[in-house]
Amino acid sequence: MKKPTFSRITIVVVMLLLGQLTFAQNLIPFSPRFDEALKGDILLIGNSNVGLHPTNPYNGNATNDGTNAAVHVDIDGDPSTFNSSSADLDVPSDNGCYQIVYAGLYWSSVVNGDDPISDIKFKVPGGSYVDITGTEIYYQNASNNYQSNTFAYYHDVTDMLTALPDPEGTYSVANISSLVGPRPNSEGLSAGWSLFIVYEDPLMPAQYITSFDGFTKITSVINETFPVSGFNTIPVGPVRAKFAFSTIEGDRSYSGDYLRLN
Repeated sequence: MKKPTFSRITIVVVMLLLGQLTFAQNLIPFSPRFDEALKGDILLIGNSNVGLHPTNPYNGNATNDGTNAAVHVDIDGDPSTFNSSSADLDVPSDNGCYQIVYAGLYWSSVVNGDDPISDIKFKVPGGSYVDITGTEIYYQNASNNYQSNTFAYYHDVTDMLTALPDPEGTYSVANISSLVGPRPNSEGLSAGWSLFIVYEDPLMPAQYITSFDGFTKITSVINETFPVSGFNTIPVGPVRAKFAFSTIEGDRSYSGDYLRLN
């Protein structure tokens, strides 16, 4: 059978650790999570559940986690959550004929101790918090506090979104276990989530969409390559590719960590 042709190729890479360390890599190889040809597109939303204290905001130049104590971001006013953040989903469909095909929720953080890192709370537009237990992608059980314990988890939330009469609106994630306070380690403090969505729209051009997840540390001397294959581009005309990615860490003062297409 002849391979289909596409005018656009979409590539998504989820969960990279962009850091400054060059040892104890503990890599989890990246592998496809979603791989499908369809007429539609992708969306990626998310937010951070840890930030700087308002009395000492980021000045635009310094290392984020080296300025002062990190604190939980908690926006929902719900006493059952110790941190929370939200992001809005807006599907750019002119005809309203789209449908959600896939939705994957990721969260990652830096912890110390036996925190319940697999369990979070997730809220869809118009709903209440639902307890979610994720699948581990990566966990660094550090031998000392200098490295700390970094983790990444995943949960398929497709059914929760497809059950909504209208998936657009505000999504919230709460109770991502994380370290706060002055930085106790060399890797810094951070915590956040990403919601990756694939939607289908019959009036859009055909695309080949591939999402990968895994975990690695990218530095000026450590590289990772993600090959994508199994499709042909159109023989004539422009081929447009786009990619999205999610990271933890990546402070401005450290150079050499970046992601590029070809």
